[in-house]
Amino acid sequence: MKFFLLHGYGANGKNLQDLEDVFSKKLNHNFEFIKPDGIFPLSYYESFAWFDLYDKTKWLSDIIKSAEYIIKLSNGEPCFLSGFSQGGFLSLYLTLYTKINVKGCFCFSSGIIQNPFLSLNKDNLNKDFKHNIPIGLTHGTDDEIITKSYFNEVCDFARANNLNFNSYIIKNMGHEINLESLNHSITFFNKILTMQEKIK
Repeated sequence: MKFFLLHGYGANGKNLQDLEDVFSKKLNHNFEFIKPDGIFPLSYYESFAWFDLYDKTKWLSDIIKSAEYIIKLSNGEPCFLSGFSQGGFLSLYLTLYTKINVKGCFCFSSGIIQNPFLSLNKDNLNKDFKHNIPIGLTHGTDDEIITKSYFNEVCDFARANNLNFNSYIIKNMGHEINLESLNHSITFFNKILTMQEKIK
């Protein structure tokens, strides 16, 4: 099964090698990890983005293009998604607004870009399927890059749409993935994998 790890703004796929190494050891499945670079190259060396950081009027159109790229890479196969910062925004968008065959999504220090042109209650988004996909999010109390207001927006959206959602606030954590948030993600994914094994 494919497992997409999506990096943050100004980084690249190789920056998530440490996360892949931990997941490879701790998750109860032999995944094919895919760490793509963002589709928008930046001016400095080996740095990419999934959407324009500074022009919010481009966020939706950019993330739609990035989502289409990941969907092509998934090739219709079942997958897991995890992303940090911008990569988390993209992971969540893919999970909520596209037909990618995602089995679980966990985001670190991220937020949501809502699509006002699509409703989670429309048949084309397969409401029953989408609302049952497990989604997890960690956020640090000291995050000054993606502030807690972004975390609150995701939580409010999840409650309003009755999503299968788990959220974790990490005290004294900034814009990062620390050990506590990492452990939450490992527990989250292994719980999904255990449930899938029971269904077989």
